[in-house]
Amino acid sequence: MSQSELKRTYFQDGLHDNHCYGCGAWNDQGLRIKSYWDGDEAVCTFQPEPHHAAMPPDVMNGGTIAAVIDCHGVCTSIAEAYKTEGRDIGEGKKIWYATASLTVNYRKPTPIDGPITARARLTEKTSKKSLIRVDLLSHRGELTCDATVLSLRVPDRWTDPKGLFNNIKLSIYLFTKLYAGESEMRLAVGGDHAGFSMKGPVIEYLQSKGHEVIDYGTYSEDPVDFPDITEQVTSAILSNKVKRGILVCGTGVGAAIAGNKVPGIRAAVTHDTYCAHQGVEHDDVNLICMGAWIIGLSVAKEVLDAFLNAKFSSDPNFKRRVSKLSQMELKYAKQLLSKG
Repeated sequence: MSQSELKRTYFQDGLHDNHCYGCGAWNDQGLRIKSYWDGDEAVCTFQPEPHHAAMPPDVMNGGTIAAVIDCHGVCTSIAEAYKTEGRDIGEGKKIWYATASLTVNYRKPTPIDGPITARARLTEKTSKKSLIRVDLLSHRGELTCDATVLSLRVPDRWTDPKGLFNNIKLSIYLFTKLYAGESEMRLAVGGDHAGFSMKGPVIEYLQSKGHEVIDYGTYSEDPVDFPDITEQVTSAILSNKVKRGILVCGTGVGAAIAGNKVPGIRAAVTHDTYCAHQGVEHDDVNLICMGAWIIGLSVAKEVLDAFLNAKFSSDPNFKRRVSKLSQMELKYAKQLLSKG
């Protein structure tokens, strides 16, 4: 072990009685990852073993990769909270975080024949939530995965042995059921090359709010056809895989046109907060389309909040009008079929 390694303070060494499979020093059968600060980033270096392989024996299993990323991200949230409070990890009242959502993008196979390095950094934080971005590098320095870890701070009373709940497993279960809130949703997000620059920040913002996000691409600025992305997002809505959808392109217009071609989808170009909530309340909009050329990220965040916090009205007038939209879809679909 080098002198620099001897001087490092590992986060997990201060997390006493931690039996987690990924990061628990008290779990002899676990991965027992070690994380430490390197400037503003938290670093974890892990040497995969042969039994961590995927079907091809020379690459690492995706589930094990996710465990390393998840635990490194959560431990980074814990370490950041201690640092913010001016305490060493494990000093004084216990700070604990639990994973609310984990999104891993597997970019290429991760070789198993050398140590992998996970580099984590805090991107957003509130008093209750922490969003961590994690990049995973092979021993050759190649980016093989990137991920976001949203973790929620466990209330102090649930980590206090003298409190109402002193069983940490029960605490985390109740915490994720009660403390995270009922407003969180599973969402589909997509966009074409024109919206690519905004799509990533939009996804990170939604995750910071506790929402689970499925990213339907595109994944670069290479040109793609917006109807293809729209079809994937609308299919997820109609199959109830997600509650609502968000599309980001240049103006939002093309995506809205494409979305409204699909029966059951009620899409709207939405660049202001009033239309964002009124569209849901009056018209039961389930897909909003935003233009990265039209609005900036700050406005987009407010639009997203208004859209996701709104609920369809119980007023019978609005229900009747939305029902007529479905009747129109059926009427014109029959006409198309009759034309052969």
